[in-house]
Amino acid sequence: METKPALTSKGVWGGLLALVISAAPTYGPPILGLFGVKDPEAQAAIVQAVVGIGGSIAGLLAIWGRGTAKTALR
Repeated sequence: METKPALTSKGVWGGLLALVISAAPTYGPPILGLFGVKDPEAQAAIVQAVVGIGGSIAGLLAIWGRGTAKTALR
Protein backbone atom coordinates (compact mmCIF):
# COMPACT_ATOMS: atom_id res chain seq x y z
CA MET A 1 0.00 0.00 0.00
CA GLU A 2 1.42 3.35 -1.00
CA THR A 3 1.09 6.23 1.43
CA LYS A 4 1.48 9.93 0.83
CA PRO A 5 3.72 12.22 2.90
CA ALA A 6 2.07 13.42 6.10
CA LEU A 7 2.27 17.11 5.21
CA THR A 8 0.03 16.58 2.19
CA SER A 9 -2.77 15.46 4.51
CA LYS A 10 -5.51 18.01 5.23
CA GLY A 11 -5.98 16.46 8.67
CA VAL A 12 -2.35 17.06 9.56
CA TRP A 13 -2.60 20.71 8.44
CA GLY A 14 -5.75 21.09 10.57
CA GLY A 15 -3.86 19.70 13.56
CA LEU A 16 -0.87 21.97 12.98
CA LEU A 17 -3.14 24.99 12.69
CA ALA A 18 -4.89 24.01 15.93
CA LEU A 19 -1.49 23.70 17.63
CA VAL A 20 -0.46 27.19 16.51
CA ILE A 21 -3.84 28.65 17.52
CA SER A 22 -3.53 27.09 20.98
CA ALA A 23 -0.44 29.26 21.56
CA ALA A 24 -2.34 32.51 20.81
CA PRO A 25 -3.42 33.25 24.39
CA THR A 26 0.19 32.98 25.58
CA TYR A 27 2.05 34.70 22.76
CA GLY A 28 -0.68 36.91 21.31
CA PRO A 29 -0.54 39.87 23.72
CA PRO A 30 3.25 40.35 23.51
CA ILE A 31 3.12 40.14 19.71
CA LEU A 32 0.19 42.56 19.55
CA GLY A 33 2.17 44.92 21.80
CA LEU A 34 4.94 44.96 19.20
CA PHE A 35 2.38 46.14 16.65
CA GLY A 36 1.24 49.00 18.87
CA VAL A 37 -1.85 47.45 20.50
CA LYS A 38 -1.27 48.40 24.14
CA ASP A 39 -4.83 48.20 25.55
CA PRO A 40 -5.22 44.86 27.42
CA GLU A 41 -8.95 44.70 26.60
CA ALA A 42 -8.27 45.14 22.88
CA GLN A 43 -5.53 42.50 23.06
CA ALA A 44 -7.92 40.07 24.76
CA ALA A 45 -10.62 40.71 22.16
CA ILE A 46 -8.21 40.18 19.26
CA VAL A 47 -6.79 36.98 20.77
CA GLN A 48 -10.31 35.68 21.44
CA ALA A 49 -11.32 36.34 17.83
CA VAL A 50 -8.18 34.67 16.46
CA VAL A 51 -8.66 31.61 18.65
CA GLY A 52 -12.35 31.30 17.77
CA ILE A 53 -11.98 31.75 14.03
CA GLY A 54 -8.71 29.83 13.77
CA GLY A 55 -10.02 26.94 15.84
CA SER A 56 -13.10 26.70 13.65
CA ILE A 57 -11.00 26.69 10.49
CA ALA A 58 -8.67 24.04 11.94
CA GLY A 59 -11.60 21.82 12.87
CA LEU A 60 -13.23 22.19 9.47
CA LEU A 61 -9.92 21.46 7.75
CA ALA A 62 -9.45 18.28 9.77
CA ILE A 63 -13.05 17.16 9.08
CA TRP A 64 -12.64 17.91 5.36
CA GLY A 65 -9.43 15.90 5.35
CA ARG A 66 -11.12 12.90 6.92
CA GLY A 67 -14.13 13.21 4.63
CA THR A 68 -12.00 13.21 1.48
CA ALA A 69 -9.62 10.47 2.64
CA LYS A 70 -9.37 7.45 0.42
CA THR A 71 -8.34 4.99 3.11
CA ALA A 72 -10.39 3.57 5.94
CA LEU A 73 -9.65 4.35 9.57
CA ARG A 74 -7.68 1.63 11.32
